[in-house]
Amino acid sequence: MRLRRSGIELLGDVPWGTHLCHFYKTGQDMTDVLVPYFKAGLDDNEFCMWVTSDPLTVADARQAMRGAVPGFDAVMADGRMEIIPYTDWYMKDGYFDLERVFNGWIGKLAGARGRGLDGLRATGNTAWLEDADWNSFKDYEEALDAAIGDYELMTICTYSLDKCGASEVIDVVNNHRYALIKREGDWELIESSERRKAEAEYQAIVQTTMDGFWMTNMDGVFLDVNEAYCRLLGYTREELLGMRISDIEAREGPSDTLAHIDRVKETGYDRFETRHRLRDGHFIDVEISVNYLDIAGGRLCVFIRDITDKKQAELQLLKVNAELGAYAHTVSHDLRSPLAAIAIGGSLLRDASAGGDPAEIMEEAELFADSISRNLDNCFTLIGDLLVLAEAGQRPGSTEAVDISDVVARVAEERAAQISDSGVELRVDDDLGAVEASPTHMYQLFSNLIDNAIRHNDADTPVVEISLLGTESPSGFRYLVRDNGSGMPEEELERVFIPFFKQGKSSDTGIGLATVDKIVRVYNGEIRAYNDGGACFEFVLRTL
Repeated sequence: MRLRRSGIELLGDVPWGTHLCHFYKTGQDMTDVLVPYFKAGLDDNEFCMWVTSDPLTVADARQAMRGAVPGFDAVMADGRMEIIPYTDWYMKDGYFDLERVFNGWIGKLAGARGRGLDGLRATGNTAWLEDADWNSFKDYEEALDAAIGDYELMTICTYSLDKCGASEVIDVVNNHRYALIKREGDWELIESSERRKAEAEYQAIVQTTMDGFWMTNMDGVFLDVNEAYCRLLGYTREELLGMRISDIEAREGPSDTLAHIDRVKETGYDRFETRHRLRDGHFIDVEISVNYLDIAGGRLCVFIRDITDKKQAELQLLKVNAELGAYAHTVSHDLRSPLAAIAIGGSLLRDASAGGDPAEIMEEAELFADSISRNLDNCFTLIGDLLVLAEAGQRPGSTEAVDISDVVARVAEERAAQISDSGVELRVDDDLGAVEASPTHMYQLFSNLIDNAIRHNDADTPVVEISLLGTESPSGFRYLVRDNGSGMPEEELERVFIPFFKQGKSSDTGIGLATVDKIVRVYNGEIRAYNDGGACFEFVLRTL
């Protein structure tokens, strides 16, 4: 949000919407403040308007400006500034009308903007006020103060100390953010105590909440944002102020957002989920709670909560439910076959034992018993793999530094017979590093990958390599398990990590690589399968 030079040393630069009161005793007090105020506005391409009353006349104001602004008469002739008496503004037609005066300012602003000027800088002296008009004018000041923030407008309202009692001074200060007053020859800038208190309470709420917060006008322009929202999106506060909701809203287009704002105005409140665009181009899921405030032409007071983790958890739950459905289907299918075989074997065994030659009965009984035992082993294998898969995705209760070389050596020792029977040469890097992890997880991970590489390697001289490709910051390890076989069909590469997917005509349960994928994800990593001189499984493990 661009600031404007106030021309008043004590005040400095101020935003549009500044509403200031000035208490004076003499005409010189007024010109000391108003002349530099208007000079700054004329220098900065603003339309300026001075409504005079005693003790300064229109002629006095013109003369004061001539002394400060070279070529002032040309400025007046060009319509860059107007100096008029209060009778032509506040008391036009002989009476004060709040709505007429307020709309008058807006009309002057519109004319100025239409001529390419940046905005309106104004002042009005209130020495003409009588007691009978005080309450009406106080209502006008309150309405102006509430609405001025919506416009490229700033104003100084001047009040005679000789005509204001203590209660009037309090009324005036409460309807302006700042008050200028001279004490013992020096100007002082006083901030309204009620405003100070209200703003402190407001800032305490919006700046200490962990949720993001912003306030916008009815065009969706950001008027205020808290630090939590700045951190969430990666913008500075200065960058966000002046941007629009449509600049960060990822689901609604600009016209949809404005229509949504209109609906909130009608209902007064809304709560919904959407996505916001970060400064780096990424997106986050957010929950919006918005209230409409009927102040200053309408304000939207909005709290924003990051629900990205919640949405990811919901997606994970959907994935788990899908897996459970697959589990149920697979278990019902894969267990039904061996159980059916066991049931048939038991029935035949019972029939065979009913009579006949004992030697033949024993021979048949051994065949049926072997079938029952083999099918029971298949059932136990499937159940065991299911339990491993279920536990693989769980975060371990404790971790330790696991030497991966020791893990691979243990797997090789336990699978020595399999390695020998298949004729596989196991090539392992000398140092595979140490990962902070669960020893069980690391064993399951490398055991499944090595077993898969051995069973599916169809090379004449099969080789399985386990390599540490490198380390990643912070504390990440990239590994590769590769065989030198014919590789995997391209259509299977994206499916090998799906639970119960079986490669080719494999007789395994289809759970091993799904277990590997779950374990890698527990350690904030990722894994991919590809072909490069054989089937390759490259993955990264990171600290929890």
